[in-house]
Amino acid sequence: MSVPPITVLLVEDDPDQAELIQRALKRQAIPVEITHVPNGPQCLEALSRAQYSVVLLDYSLPGINGLDVLRTLKQQGNRVPVVMVTGQGDERIAVEAMQEGASDYLIKTAGYLTTLSMVLSKVRKQHELATENLRLFEETRQRAQEQEVLNAIATAVSQSLAMSDLLRISLEKVLEVTGRERGHIYLRDHETGKGRIAVQREVSEQALRRLLTRPGRIDEVFTTGVPFVVNDAMNDPLSEESSREGVQALALIPMNAKGRVVGILNVSTRQPLPFRSPEIELLQAIGNVIGVALENARLYEETELRRREAEELARIARTLTESLDRSAVSERIVESVRRFFGVEFAAVYQLQPDRSLSVLAVDGAASGVLQ
Repeated sequence: MSVPPITVLLVEDDPDQAELIQRALKRQAIPVEITHVPNGPQCLEALSRAQYSVVLLDYSLPGINGLDVLRTLKQQGNRVPVVMVTGQGDERIAVEAMQEGASDYLIKTAGYLTTLSMVLSKVRKQHELATENLRLFEETRQRAQEQEVLNAIATAVSQSLAMSDLLRISLEKVLEVTGRERGHIYLRDHETGKGRIAVQREVSEQALRRLLTRPGRIDEVFTTGVPFVVNDAMNDPLSEESSREGVQALALIPMNAKGRVVGILNVSTRQPLPFRSPEIELLQAIGNVIGVALENARLYEETELRRREAEELARIARTLTESLDRSAVSERIVESVRRFFGVEFAAVYQLQPDRSLSVLAVDGAASGVLQ
């Protein structure tokens, strides 16, 4: 297997020294690609345009010296490994270079060119190891953060089985952890197909009305179960209302339960904060947690409804066995109907032999008119 070349940015103002260094490196067994620049500004420009395995940086440069270049790279957050090359007897400068972020240093003593290749290889390996460790650390931190968010969402939605509370808490948590300020949760009755905005934050009434009358992308997400994301409002299509409200990034996330989409989580912002792949994956996981909680809440409400039905039927049945008074029984029935269905008016009529109706019991706002 071929070894990838070490790409070296050589920063040396002395053309004779630069030639010697390049010859020494090319004589080594490891493949090397060398780019030579004579001063600090050109070094910084080269690093802004390309990536290098290592920078071989001379201290004594015209204009800004090697230490100044190191400090600038540190301020820019550029982590490219740098080997500082100093003149004989400049150990103090070498130590200062290490303090400023240099990976290693070489002092121009007799024969230093013979060790140059070994130093560059060591620095590259150290940098690759440090980069991999940093990647693993960031990945671990990201996973821990995602798990923390999911646990927070799960805890929040488990605090209440009331659907309205569940959705309100969920949206608040999602906006909190993503740093976005706008959003809503759209639900659709799976029997009637009618949609509704269950909860929203910072979305105008006009935009909400459009969502209900012309759901557009929401229909697509319901059908495909695939998130829809816009990160560049200038080049990607957004609804007229979203564009008018200055939305710059938007994500529509399906909320799944038992293999079907039960709702859509909308998260958007007027800030230049695009949604990246890891964040979309996290939002999908959150959407699934909310979807399952939503399905549990629906089942809970159905169970509660059946329980209340059974209680009301049992109450009416007791009334029928406790009394033969038609008026008393009828009054208990209208009271139960109003309480169970939450209606303003209920009445019980008796069909007379002449096919007319007479009122046995009435309860509610219109009771005075009928009586």
